[in-house]
Amino acid sequence: MKIIALICLLFILILPSCCDSTDTNDDYTSSDAKIIGYDYRKCMCCGGWFVALNKDTLRIWNMPEDFTKILDEKELPVDVHLSWKKITDGCGATMDDIILVNTISLR
Repeated sequence: MKIIALICLLFILILPSCCDSTDTNDDYTSSDAKIIGYDYRKCMCCGGWFVALNKDTLRIWNMPEDFTKILDEKELPVDVHLSWKKITDGCGATMDDIILVNTISLR
């Protein structure tokens, strides 16, 4: 009985490590973009920064705090280079204009 319990315990501990991570750098697209303004709307799925990207206007929800400080000193619009992907869960599941930024820098 102890052997069966040990095998089950090992199986439970090892199984999660076999799964692929869904947040790898391969999932991100690298693009030049232009930050054009802040989304001041007040709703559950509003807020963030508007960005002109590939002829679309999208929103960045997770702007890095150190980069936000840089933006505070700049006049918009600001040319940037970013690594990003579309958010497909939460508000991103119903609103297709929300992106997750991995890295961002001034151009």
